Amino acid sequence: MKTFRLPILLGLIFLFGCSKLELESDFRQNDITIDGDQADWDGQMIFLEKEQISLGLLNDENDFYLSLATNNRLLIRKILANGFTLWLDGSGGKKKDYGLRFPLGFMNSNPEFGQRPGMRQDGQNYPQPGMGPDGKQPSLPKVGNDLQIIGKDNEIMHVVKLGTTTDFQAKLNSQEGMLVYELKIPLNREDISGLGINAKAGDKIGVGFETQKFDRDKMMESRSGGMSGRPMGGGRPMGGGGRMGGGRGAMPGRADASMNEQLKVWATIQLSKVK
Repeated sequence: MKTFRLPILLGLIFLFGCSKLELESDFRQNDITIDGDQADWDGQMIFLEKEQISLGLLNDENDFYLSLATNNRLLIRKILANGFTLWLDGSGGKKKDYGLRFPLGFMNSNPEFGQRPGMRQDGQNYPQPGMGPDGKQPSLPKVGNDLQIIGKDNEIMHVVKLGTTTDFQAKLNSQEGMLVYELKIPLNREDISGLGINAKAGDKIGVGFETQKFDRDKMMESRSGGMSGRPMGGGRPMGGGGRMGGGRGAMPGRADASMNEQLKVWATIQLSKVK
């Protein structure tokens, strides 16, 4: 296995189209502010070309810190529209029985976004990450402050309001055209629905990165006011408007297929021992 040290140890294997990573978390030496700003992560990020994401991993004796950033426009649309889940397995495996879903996704949390990801009910586009209303200042559509703790079979075990505790923090931000996701989570977890990885410094943990599937039926139902079939008022279904796939409009099936291609990455992360 080919390895890299940047200073994170990385081994990359491709299995059935999914990425399996082996990573090392460095021991945190400086303060990390969970604000969606990558300034605290200088020299700690590594770029994964296939996945089009950059990752930073740190821990201390109490907490695990993660930064994920991407400037891939399609992936940004998937994260914002469909939602993003971070799976955490304190045993170092790939069990999907404890996950953190944030953002929930426009399609899952706000019926206004049933029009088209990134489009308001009046047909106007929301500002894209890295672009403000004037096309210059960074701006990010509101994603809400709810974080869902997900259990087995995608059951929602608990909903956390972000900003109510300093023990756990998560932030999504736009920075120079990048969508930046930052997280701080305790290593220890006292109960199954609590916030924590159920691990300690020096352990190996499993971490999964997953975008949710695009629910076209839900989108169409929202657009038509709860009625199935073609949207009322003569509107064209998603993908026929000529904004996806370059110069000519993508067919609905192609648009759905692109949004349904999930990011699915699993990593085994060696946490740093206490220094």
